[in-house]
Amino acid sequence: MALGIPAVIIAVIALAMAFNAGGDDVDDGTAESVRSVIASESAQNTRIEWLTTQVGDLQVEVADARQQEASDAAKLTADVDDLRSLASRDDRYDDTELRAAVRDNQSNLAELNSLVDNDAGNNENIIGIAASLADIRDAISDSDESTEAINTELGALRAQLMELQGAVSSGGSTELDDALSRLDWLEKAVAPSYTQAYVEEALRRYNSQGRQATLDHYSTMASVNGDLYLFVLDENYELIVHPTVPANIGMDIRGPLGTDITGKNFGAEFVTVDEQGKWVDYVYLNPADDYNYERKHSWIVRHENLIFGSGWYERDVSLEDDPSTYARSLVDRAITRYSAEGSDATIDYYNTPESVDGQWYVFILQADDLRTLANGARPELVNIDPPERIDATGYAYGEAFATVTDEGRLVSYVFVNPATDALESKHTWLMEHDGLLFGSGWYTEPAEYTKYLVNGAISRYKSDGRDATIAYYNTADSVDGQWYIYIVDEDDLVLSHAPSPSLVGTTDIKDLVGPDGYEWGKELAKATQAGHWVEYAWVNPATDAEETKRSWVIRHDGLIFGSGYYGE
Repeated sequence: MALGIPAVIIAVIALAMAFNAGGDDVDDGTAESVRSVIASESAQNTRIEWLTTQVGDLQVEVADARQQEASDAAKLTADVDDLRSLASRDDRYDDTELRAAVRDNQSNLAELNSLVDNDAGNNENIIGIAASLADIRDAISDSDESTEAINTELGALRAQLMELQGAVSSGGSTELDDALSRLDWLEKAVAPSYTQAYVEEALRRYNSQGRQATLDHYSTMASVNGDLYLFVLDENYELIVHPTVPANIGMDIRGPLGTDITGKNFGAEFVTVDEQGKWVDYVYLNPADDYNYERKHSWIVRHENLIFGSGWYERDVSLEDDPSTYARSLVDRAITRYSAEGSDATIDYYNTPESVDGQWYVFILQADDLRTLANGARPELVNIDPPERIDATGYAYGEAFATVTDEGRLVSYVFVNPATDALESKHTWLMEHDGLLFGSGWYTEPAEYTKYLVNGAISRYKSDGRDATIAYYNTADSVDGQWYIYIVDEDDLVLSHAPSPSLVGTTDIKDLVGPDGYEWGKELAKATQAGHWVEYAWVNPATDAEETKRSWVIRHDGLIFGSGYYGE
């Protein structure tokens, strides 16, 4: 230990006294010792000054670090407070800034950690910064908890929406409008990040637990979180995980599975995804909303040659504007419910009044004998001896039912509309699945449906081309009871007429005359883009009898497209 300045002075005085007292007895060695002590003390004083400077520098560094830590903590606290205030904000929330802020704060944490690691050996007081950093990390975790809380609120609002739906049918509800608005806002605020996190968690599980354990876990309903669930495609683009619709397992996304109810081929977008991931939008069944069709935004990522994906739903799809599409969607929903919940639960549901919405309902028949198993609109038809299924016009539509396959078929006939309790033309989409027929349809006035068919034929012509359209309307598959399309060329020669193929290529419609001499063929030939009606006598293919027919004809691109209905 150093002697210190007072001790040195005392030593020097003592040595001087000894020198004076001893005279010549004090040798040169003693003087040298004194000089050595003085030199040593001077060196120690120099080191003390250097250490004092180092301590001062270190204290400044500690103060700077604490100031930086306090600044970062305050900034992060403000960010967390902003996130917590999401629930009360009125504007639409874009989480881009928040995500950037969290990344910035994580970077700051890394720098502070580095500072602690570098300086802890010089001054143990700096280690206290680590404790403060732990508090900051807890604050960052609060941001995840806030996101989870908002996601929980989505579920609560979904339940509120279900409770308020009854108010709409009884005159509307501003509460329902508010709930819908709030639900849409919240979903758009947090759903994208939450969906990506759900997929990332699946990838972490895959990396830590392996392929089979991960696929097994996400094949169970326990892995489903509201409308979030994982789907996985294998190396051949076949579905190998889908907990909510297991019946789709083994299907190729490049086939019918990858085309939605609106006709969008989203499967083609799936196969081009890479490790960076991307969003794909399409219309799909939402298992958390009674299997309704909704717009789905899926985040998909390729990982070790598998494709992992999950998505969130947006309620902006209305299929009722196109009755044919909506009827198909109801049948798809019923088959999906059957696959997810089983036969008994599905049949029970579609025998309830709650399953009927005006003219819209699903019925289920046994495919082998057409016995009715479910019909919420006509419960008196359930589990009785199968009727002959001949409509009021004499059309045996049951024969058409018996030909339905898993590819589906549209059948038109006259049936009671539960919304009006009157006999009307019904157009039913049916599909066979697991030995059952699932069907749903819509009702129209004959004139309205005739125009619908003609417009559909023109749309087919625009999309498929002339030759394919003419060929299709010359097939038996294009005939639906009394309904069919005929096509006439620019020179008024018949190109398509499935019920009477002898007319094709040989008959000029202007030569067609009724038994009373009425030249109705010339009236058909007068068709323009605006379209017009022509009434005449013709054989009804549904009854094989000559009846009065009303035809709607339009000339498009030089061709005449026509269809009609029978009866007064």
